[in-house]
Amino acid sequence: MKNLFNKELVHYLVYVAVALIGIWFLTKMWVPSGYVVAGHDSGLALDAKSFLKTRFFAWDDRIDFGVDNSPHFGSVMLHSIDYALSLFGTSSFAGNQVAVFFWLSMLFIFSSIFSYSLKQKLGRLVPYFFPLFLTFNFFIFQSIFILERAKYELVCVILLFLTFALGILFDRKKPVLRSSIIFSVIFSIFNGGSWLGLPLYGSLFVAGMVYLLFAIIIAKKEKDLSYFRRTLIFCLLSFVFFVLLNMYSILPFISILISSDYAVVVGQGTIAAGKEWLIYISRGTFFINLFRFQGVPEWYLTGGLPNPEYSYAGLYLTNRILVLVSFLLPILSFSGMLFVKEKDKKYLIFFFLFLLLISMFFTAGTNSPLGFVYTALYEKIPGFSIFRSPYFKFATSFIISYSILLAYSLSILGEFIFSKINNLIGRRLKNTMLISGPLFVLTVAVGWLFYNFIMFNRDFLFKWQPDKSTLVKVPEYATEFNNWLKDTNFTGRALMLPAFDGGSGNDNYTWGYWSLSPLPSVLFANGSFMVNDVINNSVESDKINKLFALLLQKSPVFFDVSKKLGINYLFIRSDFQAEDSEVSEEYFAAVKSFIDNDELKLVKTVGPWSLLRIKNTEENNTFRLVNNFFSVPKDHIYISKEPIISKDNTKDWLSSESVNNGLDKLVLQEYYPLNCESCLVENLGKHADLPPVRVLPNSPFYAIKKERNEKILSSVDDENSRLAAHIGLAMTKLSEIRSMIDLQIDKKYINLGLNDLNNYLENINNILFKSNSLKSNFYFASRIYETVNPIQRYFRDYISNSNFGYEKSDIKNNMFKILWQSTLLKKQYDGLIGDGGKWNLNKIYNISLPSSGQYSLLIDKATLPSDNKGGVVIPSDMALSTGQNLNLKNVEDKKWMFTDPAEFPKTGELDLIFQYLPDLFKVINKEEVDFPLGTRGCVIGKINNFNKYRNYVLTLSSDIYLPNMRLYIKENSQRNQSTDEFLRGDIEMDVSLNPDGNSFKYFFDPSVGANVPLIYLCRYDRSIPENVKLNVLEIFNPEIYAVKNNSINVEATTLTYKKIDPTRYNITTNKFNGDMVLIFNQAFNGLWKLTDANGTPITDHFSVNGYENGWLLSGGGRQYDLLLVYQPQELFSKGLKISISSIIILAILYLIAWVRTIKNEKN
Repeated sequence: MKNLFNKELVHYLVYVAVALIGIWFLTKMWVPSGYVVAGHDSGLALDAKSFLKTRFFAWDDRIDFGVDNSPHFGSVMLHSIDYALSLFGTSSFAGNQVAVFFWLSMLFIFSSIFSYSLKQKLGRLVPYFFPLFLTFNFFIFQSIFILERAKYELVCVILLFLTFALGILFDRKKPVLRSSIIFSVIFSIFNGGSWLGLPLYGSLFVAGMVYLLFAIIIAKKEKDLSYFRRTLIFCLLSFVFFVLLNMYSILPFISILISSDYAVVVGQGTIAAGKEWLIYISRGTFFINLFRFQGVPEWYLTGGLPNPEYSYAGLYLTNRILVLVSFLLPILSFSGMLFVKEKDKKYLIFFFLFLLLISMFFTAGTNSPLGFVYTALYEKIPGFSIFRSPYFKFATSFIISYSILLAYSLSILGEFIFSKINNLIGRRLKNTMLISGPLFVLTVAVGWLFYNFIMFNRDFLFKWQPDKSTLVKVPEYATEFNNWLKDTNFTGRALMLPAFDGGSGNDNYTWGYWSLSPLPSVLFANGSFMVNDVINNSVESDKINKLFALLLQKSPVFFDVSKKLGINYLFIRSDFQAEDSEVSEEYFAAVKSFIDNDELKLVKTVGPWSLLRIKNTEENNTFRLVNNFFSVPKDHIYISKEPIISKDNTKDWLSSESVNNGLDKLVLQEYYPLNCESCLVENLGKHADLPPVRVLPNSPFYAIKKERNEKILSSVDDENSRLAAHIGLAMTKLSEIRSMIDLQIDKKYINLGLNDLNNYLENINNILFKSNSLKSNFYFASRIYETVNPIQRYFRDYISNSNFGYEKSDIKNNMFKILWQSTLLKKQYDGLIGDGGKWNLNKIYNISLPSSGQYSLLIDKATLPSDNKGGVVIPSDMALSTGQNLNLKNVEDKKWMFTDPAEFPKTGELDLIFQYLPDLFKVINKEEVDFPLGTRGCVIGKINNFNKYRNYVLTLSSDIYLPNMRLYIKENSQRNQSTDEFLRGDIEMDVSLNPDGNSFKYFFDPSVGANVPLIYLCRYDRSIPENVKLNVLEIFNPEIYAVKNNSINVEATTLTYKKIDPTRYNITTNKFNGDMVLIFNQAFNGLWKLTDANGTPITDHFSVNGYENGWLLSGGGRQYDLLLVYQPQELFSKGLKISISSIIILAILYLIAWVRTIKNEKN
């Protein structure tokens, strides 16, 4: 007991207690009474108890069409802590004052335990400084606004790991088994939450890797393998125990991981998409910033400039005093290493230095000098792509090691000061130390807190945008409405109004709450609430957005579609803060009109929230039995949201791929999309993207790449594949040539590349010359143009450059040859393309049907070209390649046009002919316009009935010579001009016109932000362009379906069901004769398992309507008693048994090991 409570420890405990009191008062200042931390992506529940209950189920049916909860079983511990802390607060909210205090306290306490364990080796002052540095720094402050508990748990875990691991490495008396048991148990409690947060383990992986490498180094240096053996055993035991204790969450997660498409996670498409984010998020994590204890990505704009929207970034990046202090920190941190003498101390300091450098490499992400290594790991190592936010995943181990080095240096400085005092005053040292020691600690603490002064202003911490904060006061009506849902056991499915209207889709309220997730997901315990949020997949989003559109149109079809989607309530939120308030008013007006027409009935109003019941809808519509469907290919299932004919608003759809021998008898109509072949050559101005290249001809590895390319060419045997291979290699070669010229690589390699590219183009020309079928192929015509365009543009630009005159003759000749071959390639398609304009009026569709027979056609009017009056241009003629003409019928108020059934061949062509296409360009002014370089005369116009989702071709021609003009397109005419009032186009290009019949063409592909674009054609002087004809034609691709009608027997039957919990249902059907499909109105997931009364699985499971679950049930007058179970829930139950058993076994093992230790000590 004397050793346990020595004087130093008592002093330290007093210090920790005082610090915790300070943290409590700091927390009270941060979170005033009545306020909570909520919103953004914090996951902080506003009903902690109810939210915790949802974490015990693998499926959550409260949100949208239901979501898989399997990866979130690991968060049971985290949300249990949330619930426990809410009991100590004044409300049911997870982000209350007590919670903020608890997590800050945990950081301080765990860092205190860790640093106190190093006191004997690193100095007595280290435990006083380290917790201060680790708890109060920008890495922690950045996450306070969402109270990132998962991060804090992992920080505590890494500290605990290092406490045990270093103790085992340097003290052979430390019990390995007992240490691993204690660590794994605490790790299982502070496990970082959901397994979707696995990337947060990055710092732990780095710490473990460095620890094992360090143990190997010591074992080799000390010539004692036991150093490494003990550390390896500790790591392995901890890992095994942790896995066993967490089997309740690991088993369901693995089942999801296996059932999902792993290729999506590691696929090149996903990696490429994430790479842009990786580069963006690494914008501030330069080594120089990390050395200064900074580098938080949100602080910086691209280029390292301060982000003006981040509350305090500008202060620390521009204030000279704060910048000076930030540069002093690394000097002070690393200076302590100069005074290390003892062997164990050297080992420890070297370990933390090693950990800091390795962590800094990972934390810096794509930044130089080692960013290329991180990029290679990201692109090449399977699974490493989960670490696409390096600062947030690896900075923890960097912060810990940096803080230790800083604390050690200050401890050395303190000891130096004390020794000087000792030399000066001798015997009076003891009394002086009682003052000087605490005074030095207090000085450092005050200095550190002053440097981090932003912690004393809660706006700096909780405001994540100038007008948005996660510190909110939840109105009483929110809790009251949630309590009403509980009391009434509400089970309906409600559509939330108004719809999300933000660019990213967010839930935003006048009382301050803002989140990407809908509020009901963290507040409501009952019912299901649907909105157009980010949780929905593309098909689900289409259906919800269509429903919102029908509501705004006040269309009665809204009720049919609502019924089909199982929606029987509307949840009105008058406190929703929309970006466009006028649209919100339109929603409210539409709802009011339906109320006036007695279509809706008010059920409950609490404050600004109202719940309305849609009349004539069933409460229990989770399941239904259907025996007639429409079918369409999977990639066109989105048309299931469209009412084709008014009576079919509630028809169910199957994907053609899922229609097997049993389902084909239930298909009433089959829809087959026809592909427009000629549409491929309408936009011949497109440029194919160049592939990235990493190995260039001057690399020793290029021989491998060259051999692979030769294998590609030798392995293809048909002309189509041979042509495609040469096109791909030509694009790669162009990318290599550009990289070599940019990097100024030896000219001989550039010349070899030019030779290769010329050979590829020559071979393509030879392939086309011998094949009439390829020269009449629209697809390859489009591919050739997309390939040749960037080749011609690059070499024409290069030749026009003044530096071209200094090139050697062989390089010049090769470039001319490449341009000649590319010109010949385009000429190969003159017969097919002609002047390129005829395919605007004559669309050729390829017919490929399962069989010949009677089909009708459907055309989506929204995909037809617009006229100048807001209508559409109707085709004048439709003809099959068999010679039969089709009569197209147009119903004015319907979206679809159709033909009567006619005899269609199995394969052939359909011609869609238009008599004319309107010129959509309208001149609105001719005037002088100011530019930065002077005033110019311009013709200004716009595009009638502009649609930013369409492409346009701008054609300019003249009967006189007009050089030196410039075309400007300002995509958003409603965007405010810059303060200097000069015109600046989003798109600009030079134009020269000749009276030779050749016109200038530009293919305009509007950006997402385009809105009423203005077109400027300007001279370089003040004269207005005359004798210029400018027209704009729309590039369009009409969507056409061939529809086959089948005759089937329609049968109706009913069922009953009982919901046991969100993952289990009992279903009983009435008898039915023909086959039926059981439809479950939750998001499709292959892990839903249906069995009959005998336990026999119903294996024919497929998607209905692109999002629901369906099972084929055989008829024959049979009645079914069925059990539907979500399989990960069963795995959770099995895993829970393993986890509980493991806890008991580990407790026994610990007691046995502890008793043995006591006996050994006595002996």
